[in-house]
Amino acid sequence: MPESDADKFSDASDALQINEEIAEIRKVKFPEFWKSRPALWFAQIEAQFLVHNIRSDQTKFNKLVCELDYSILEQVADIIESPPEKDRYNTIKTRLIKQFTESEGKRLRKLLNDVELGDQRPSGLLRKMKLLAGDKVGSELLQSIWMQRLPENIRAILASMDSTDNDKLAEIADKILDAREPQIESVQQLSTNTFNDLNSLKEEIRSLRAEIQNLKRDRSFQFHESRNRNRSSSQSRQKSRSACRPYKWIFQIADVACPILGADFLKQHGLLVDVLNKRLIDTTTKLGTSCVVKRTTHSGIFTVHNDSPYHQLLKQFPSITNPSLINK
Repeated sequence: MPESDADKFSDASDALQINEEIAEIRKVKFPEFWKSRPALWFAQIEAQFLVHNIRSDQTKFNKLVCELDYSILEQVADIIESPPEKDRYNTIKTRLIKQFTESEGKRLRKLLNDVELGDQRPSGLLRKMKLLAGDKVGSELLQSIWMQRLPENIRAILASMDSTDNDKLAEIADKILDAREPQIESVQQLSTNTFNDLNSLKEEIRSLRAEIQNLKRDRSFQFHESRNRNRSSSQSRQKSRSACRPYKWIFQIADVACPILGADFLKQHGLLVDVLNKRLIDTTTKLGTSCVVKRTTHSGIFTVHNDSPYHQLLKQFPSITNPSLINK
């Protein structure tokens, strides 16, 4: 039977729609599957299908299979491997919502035991409790459970109000909590500042301890250095004393104002006169001593006056007053 023009038009329209959906489906981004709220997760991705004009059941089914994690696909493996002829997407959707939606008993136990205010607002807590309660818990019982989770001061104010409208009470509880927040923030800020001050004080103490330790080490080093210097100086003095040697000589007594050491004495004992530095140096021990330079008016040595009866006698023995520097 030949194909009619209407069938040809319908096929062409379907092909065009599929091509458009293929281009648009790439723009759809699935979030990670929300096991605790599967129905809400499907509502979110279906909103994306609507925005991108995705209407084909086959396109939705294929996109879903591509995006779901293995642990989720395991729950619908039979549907994927043997998909139905029609309504494939909704078949997977129904199975996953049923599989991951909590039972009534579990939701009620969570409502009674696990839900706390924490850092959320009272209105947010009420909405969460409504979802858990569903249509199995009455308004008055839900209000009683909700108020037990609120701070005592908020609970006391709400108890004085004759109202059964839970949403209105939640709005009032939010305002009371908002009025308390500046004070809480002030206390938190004070606590934070105190904590920072303590940390700063600890750092200063730690720094002072380090400085004290450094000072102790410096003083100990200086003490040992001083002891070493004193020990070295003492050893040097002892060495100097031990290095000194006696200078034996037969001296002539003369009538002079200052004692005089002759050149023969200096030669015999290896002594050098350092006139520039005013020192007398022993070439044997390498030791020296400081001297004082004095002026004198005498130009020679006279043992007796010219008119003395011993003058002629001394002339006969000149070596007595003129010692030779040459060893004989």
